[in-house]
Amino acid sequence: AKSANYNGIAFKLTADIKLTKKWTPIGCVKGQSNRTFGGTFDGGDHVIKDLSIDDTASYSGLFGYVKDAVIKNVKLEGVSIKAGSYAGMLFGKAENTTIKDVSVSGNMTGNDFVGGLGGSISGGSAVENATVSGTVNGNGTVGGVIATAISSTVKSAINSAAVAGKTAVAGIVSTLSMNGVVELCVNKGTVAGAMDVAGVVAKAAKVEVKKSGNEGAVTG
Repeated sequence: AKSANYNGIAFKLTADIKLTKKWTPIGCVKGQSNRTFGGTFDGGDHVIKDLSIDDTASYSGLFGYVKDAVIKNVKLEGVSIKAGSYAGMLFGKAENTTIKDVSVSGNMTGNDFVGGLGGSISGGSAVENATVSGTVNGNGTVGGVIATAISSTVKSAINSAAVAGKTAVAGIVSTLSMNGVVELCVNKGTVAGAMDVAGVVAKAAKVEVKKSGNEGAVTG
């Protein structure tokens, strides 16, 4: 039988698509059984338009919860998401996953751990060559690209989205920890919050931030 997690299975998008119904994220957490997505998704540089989610569920985005996966060459335009925690336009939570050559544009609103691209990356995950534009709004731990990065890397990411939250708000990664790395990243969007507000990284412990900068207005 095929794995419910699609481990080792590759998918490739072969044309632009327009989504007309409310979206259910690929890969989820249901009760005790984690039906995470663990395959390879190649967007083929085609555009996925009008991704729409409007609920309070966590692990939200095109993908909900991904583990041991590869996501590449994906372009999202016209995204409109209102969700709970661990939410982003592309994914909610990623473990030991490679995400590269992706761009997202739209309006992202959630509660905690909200990122323009994704909510959380951990377990040696890597994000490379990512761009974000539009708006990103949340409560606590809000990042223009990624909300929280644990033992993971974000490289060559550009955020142009306006980012707003209350605590731990940043243009690239809100909280970076446990040997996390941010490299060659630039924030161009405005960043606004009440406490722990920064252009690149808001809160960091045992990490590296290299050759990265902020060009956006930061208030907080």
